[in-house]
Amino acid sequence: MLLAAHPEWQDRAHAEVLKVSGGDGAAAPDFDMVSRMRTVGMVVRRCGCSRRRRLLCGRPGKAAGPQLLKGTYLFVPMSTIHHDVATWGPTVRLFDPSRFRDGVAAACKHPQASFMPFGLSARTCLGQNLALVEVKTLVAVVLARFEFTLSLEFGLRFRIRCAAKSKGKKERKNTENRV
Repeated sequence: MLLAAHPEWQDRAHAEVLKVSGGDGAAAPDFDMVSRMRTVGMVVRRCGCSRRRRLLCGRPGKAAGPQLLKGTYLFVPMSTIHHDVATWGPTVRLFDPSRFRDGVAAACKHPQASFMPFGLSARTCLGQNLALVEVKTLVAVVLARFEFTLSLEFGLRFRIRCAAKSKGKKERKNTENRV
């Protein structure tokens, strides 16, 4: 859906896939081809995984104020971290894969703690490299054979839901956007 909403990026990625694969894109790209697809890689990073992570506190300490006891589970909403204006800048909500042109380290203020689509530290996903190659390959195959468009007749709507707990109460903030 994001590539359909941003045809300029779809066109760039499509052109790159055809150029790197050497023609019509009829065959699936191999590992070497996928590793040379920078635009496809930027698009995949921008769309990254954004699910909640559960972390186990291994020792007592403080995190943003409250005292954490050993054995406490801390839930980290990755989508909130991946959309933090203070870390990523004022254009964080825009679909701009080019921010990853020079890698994650150049894209944000604290790359180790701000971009964790596969977790962090001892909890890092062991299959992240394979998963990235598979996703890039899938995106390349699909872009080589199809073009995505949005129909304005349907008035596509999407909703972003954020839930936060504060002092024992659950607060919800809903925003609706039109594409």
